[in-house]
Amino acid sequence: MNVMTKVSDLSIQEFQGLIRETILETLKEFSLREIDTEEQAELEAMFGTDPGSEKAVYEREIQL
Repeated sequence: MNVMTKVSDLSIQEFQGLIRETILETLKEFSLREIDTEEQAELEAMFGTDPGSEKAVYEREIQL
């Protein structure tokens, strides 16, 4: 597909294929990223591990 193709020039099937391809590429990129365990631990300390829980964060220390 030409890089300069307008969305309005695509058929519904071509547009759906393009969306599907984009989503699959994005998911592949996310699955290849390494998880920063320090950052993950800090986020869990700030927000907890329960996805349903919400905690207010009033302050955060940053080491410079």
